[in-house]
Amino acid sequence: MYINVSVKDINYNVHVYEYINNFDKTIFMLHGWGMDGSTFDNINTILKTRYNVISIDLIGFGKSDTMRNAFNLNDYAYMLHNILNYYIERYKFENICFLGHSFGGRIIIKYLSCYKNNNLKGIILCSSAGIKNRSFKKYYKISGAKTR
Repeated sequence: MYINVSVKDINYNVHVYEYINNFDKTIFMLHGWGMDGSTFDNINTILKTRYNVISIDLIGFGKSDTMRNAFNLNDYAYMLHNILNYYIERYKFENICFLGHSFGGRIIIKYLSCYKNNNLKGIILCSSAGIKNRSFKKYYKISGAKTR
């Protein structure tokens, strides 16, 4: 299935693997860089028996349209926002969980920092980029060195 999404005033066809079975809970999956939504095929076989499952081919990957200009993380977060709103309006989803692998997890982190969504109940991040674990002491040394 394809969903039409506008990013930077350009319309893109985003390929979506969807398994909608009118369950109470829904899982949205975002793949890592260089992959596509089929990455989750094995786990979808299990999850679709208990959840609505939506796995997205990010723009520029898989069967989705190729980017017509460069995307940044904000653009991907905006894409996710539009797709999520489409599904919430169409299916009235209320209990949503994100599962993001690698770059997909980074998009989810960015989405969460930019948009509020009361239907989102949880996130699962697998080897996701974008989370820095620095101690205050190390951070202070780095920022102190930059001011000298």
